[in-house]
Amino acid sequence: MFSCPPGWREERSSAGIAFVSPAGHRCLSAQEANDVARRTSLALQPSRSAVSPGSGGSGAVISPDSGSLHEPSELAASHSTPVETRVRAAASQIVEVVHGVSNSEWLVELLKGMLFGANDGSKAKKEAAKRRALVLARCEALVGCCVEFLLALDDDDAAASTFVTLPTSPRMAAAAALLHGNGDEAAAAAAALEAERAAKMVATLATLHVFCKASPSLLVVHVETLLPYLKADNRIGGPAQEAKVCALVANMVSWALPLMPSNRRDARLLATAAKDFQQLTYKFGGDVVHAAVECLAVLAKATPAPIDKRISKDSEEPLLVLARTFYRVLRPRATIWPLQPQDLSKVGRGLVVLGAICRYRTATNYDDEDVEDNEDNHKGAKSNASAPSPLPLELTAHNLKNACYSCFLGYLRRDNEQVSRTALRGLSSQLIGSPRLMLRADRDGVVTAALTHASPALRLEALVGWRDILQAEELRVESGLAGKQMESRLNGGGNGSSSEDEDDDDEDYGAELNGGKGVRFSADRSASAGGSGGGAAIKRKVQGDQDSESSVVGGVLQLHVGTVLGLLFDKSKLGSSIRNAATSLLGVMLRQGLVNPLQVR
Repeated sequence: MFSCPPGWREERSSAGIAFVSPAGHRCLSAQEANDVARRTSLALQPSRSAVSPGSGGSGAVISPDSGSLHEPSELAASHSTPVETRVRAAASQIVEVVHGVSNSEWLVELLKGMLFGANDGSKAKKEAAKRRALVLARCEALVGCCVEFLLALDDDDAAASTFVTLPTSPRMAAAAALLHGNGDEAAAAAAALEAERAAKMVATLATLHVFCKASPSLLVVHVETLLPYLKADNRIGGPAQEAKVCALVANMVSWALPLMPSNRRDARLLATAAKDFQQLTYKFGGDVVHAAVECLAVLAKATPAPIDKRISKDSEEPLLVLARTFYRVLRPRATIWPLQPQDLSKVGRGLVVLGAICRYRTATNYDDEDVEDNEDNHKGAKSNASAPSPLPLELTAHNLKNACYSCFLGYLRRDNEQVSRTALRGLSSQLIGSPRLMLRADRDGVVTAALTHASPALRLEALVGWRDILQAEELRVESGLAGKQMESRLNGGGNGSSSEDEDDDDEDYGAELNGGKGVRFSADRSASAGGSGGGAAIKRKVQGDQDSESSVVGGVLQLHVGTVLGLLFDKSKLGSSIRNAATSLLGVMLRQGLVNPLQVR
C-alpha cells in the first residue's frame, strides 16, 4: 500500500482523506499523490545527455522539486524545467484539439500506431522499441498532466484557468463583468464561468478517454482518482454534462481495471463504485447505462467474491440483482395497454438496461449460467414475432436469456413506435452478447418484420442494430476473444457463447430447414456408444476448432440482402437516414465478404 509522500500532508473531511502537496494541490488517493510527487521530480528530456540513474537510457532526467504541473503561471515559469513546460503545453493543445472535434477516433488510431505499430527487420525492431518506450513515457507524462489539471478544476484552482483556453472561453469578459457589472451581469458572468469550467472538465476527461482507449495501461494508476466522478455530483451544470462525465469515466474504469494488479485493488472502494454504477442505471440512459453495466460486469469478474455481499444483501451477482429489479418493472406492464406516460419512461429504461445486461454479462462472465433453452417453447414450426413465449414469474440465472428475449418480443409488437424502437434496441444488444440467438430471431420472423415494418423509424433502428451486431462480431474476432472462446470449447469449458441452448438452436433450426426431419444428436445414444459428454460433448469435438458464432449473424443477414438493397431507395420521411444506414450495413457486409460486390454495384 502507498503512504503519504514526503512533504505532503493529509486532510480529513466528510468526503474522505485528501493528500495535499506543498504547493497546495490535492489528490484523492495515496497512490495518486505518490504518482504526482514522482512526476514533479522526474521529467522527460530526450535532448539532454544527463540521464538519471536506473532510467535505462529512456531519457528521464531529475527535475527541480517544483510542485505539481499546475502551479500558478508565475511559479511555473520560474520553477518548471523546459521539459515540463513542453509537456504542459502539449497536453493543453491535445485537450483543445479533442474539445474541437466531434470524432476523436483518428487520434486514437494515431496513438495506437505510435505505441504498438508494426516494425520490419531486427534493426528496425530495436529502434522501434526505443521509440515506443519514449512514446509510452511521454504519454504517461501527458496523462499525468491532464489528471493534475482535472484535480485543479475540481478544486477551482486558479492555475486551471491558464492551462487550457478553449476557443469559446468567456473567462476574461466574465471576470470583467464580475468586477464591474450589476447584479444581473454578475450572475450571467458567474454562469458563464461555470459553463467554461464544465466544458474544460469534459474536454479533459475526453482527452484521458482517448489515451485510455489507445492504451488502457496508461490509466491504471489513476483509476482510484477517477472513481469519485461517478457520484454524478461534479457541479458542472445540467444532467447532460454529468452524463458525459459519467460515461467517459465508466468507460475508462472498465478498460483499465482488468489491468490493475490484484494486490492494488481496494475491495471496499470498488464495492462503493459498484453501487455508484447501479445508481447510474437509474439516473441516466443510453451510453451511460451501457458503460455502467459493462463496468459492473468487469467488477464481477475482476474482484473477489466478497464484493458481491458488499453490493447486495444476498450473495448473487450484482448484474443479476439489477436485471431482476428491472424485470419486475417490465413484466406486469407487458399485459397493460395503453401505458401511462410515467410507465412509458420506466419501460424504456428497463428495456435498455436489460439489453445491456444481456450483452455484457454473457460476453464478460465465462460461466455456465447461460443455460439451455426450453425446447418445448420453440421446437418445430416457425413462430411469429407477435406471439412471444409467456414471461416467467421471476428472473433467475437459469432463465435470464429466454425471459429477456420473450420480454423484448412482447414489447416489440406494441403499437407505440417509441416502445417498439427501444425493444428492438434492447434485442440488438442481447444479440451482440449471444449472437447465436440470431437464428431464433430469424425463425421468429423478427428480422423480416423489422426490415419491412411500416414505421420508418423502426426500419432505421433495425438497420443500425444489425450493423452494430456485425461490427461487434468483427471486433470480437480481431481482439482475440473469439480465439479464447474456441480454446475454452476445446478444453470442455462452458461460457455464454457455447452453452447447450445454442446447440439446441442449431438443431431445431436445422430440423426446420429440413422439413422437420433434421438430424439431432441423442445424449443417450452417444453415452451408450462410449461418449463421455452426450450430444454437447460430440458437438464440441466436431466444432471445437471453428468459430461458428462469427458466421451466424452474417449468414442470417445474407438471407435478407434483397430487402436491404430495397431500402437503398426508401422515400419515406426518414428516407435519407434509412438510405445512409442501409449503405453502412452493406459496406460492413462487403468488408466481411458476406455479399457479392456485383449485387450492390
